Amino acid sequence: MYTGPNIIEDGLVFAVDAGSTRSYPGSGTTATNLAGSDTGTLTNGVSFGSGNGGVWQFDGVDDGIKFISEINLSSSSSVTYEGWVKAAGVSSHDRWFSGTSGAASAFHNPDLAISTNGQLRYIFANSGIGSWVEPSGLTIDTTKFSHLVYTFTNTGVVKIYINGTQEYTATHSNCTFPSVSNIMIGHRYDLNGEGILGDIPTVRVYSTALTAAQVLQNYNAQKSRFGL
Repeated sequence: MYTGPNIIEDGLVFAVDAGSTRSYPGSGTTATNLAGSDTGTLTNGVSFGSGNGGVWQFDGVDDGIKFISEINLSSSSSVTYEGWVKAAGVSSHDRWFSGTSGAASAFHNPDLAISTNGQLRYIFANSGIGSWVEPSGLTIDTTKFSHLVYTFTNTGVVKIYINGTQEYTATHSNCTFPSVSNIMIGHRYDLNGEGILGDIPTVRVYSTALTAAQVLQNYNAQKSRFGL
């Protein structure tokens, strides 16, 4: 299951898990948001693997899971994006999570990506982070699953956690959090290139910034599923 006594549920607004039959039955093209009622569509041949409790597998070409419904974050002072990912970056910014705050491509909200050699990158274009940020030396092992957590506050503070440990912080211009639409897992929001080559089993969004203790709690709750 995507949730349980050890997973933080306060502020949870979006949650999908390939290992939960309530989120994905193991076949077909529909995935369900367990923190709401909206559904997404597995597009262009996203496949399912039974390993690690269930994962979605992306080809790095045109695969993605697309959600049309909005997540309303307009009253939030902070947000968290969380996912388990095992993927190799095949271009400069392959998204494991992407969304917009409007139809225009300029309004990334946000894009979270893995570049070549496992380098992490992010952009939050309508909130003072107007170009790709690539923190020096912030990489993951692309041969293993990594637990990635990004928190953003409306004062512009960004924190990135890898496998339960805070590895990065930065301050940008003040951030705002309008509704997130055109959510895409495993690819750019419009399926126009820059997709992940690898596996994504679960993604969550919170309408608050998880604390370091909460991030570690979520990591510990699922790490055995991913051999960590």
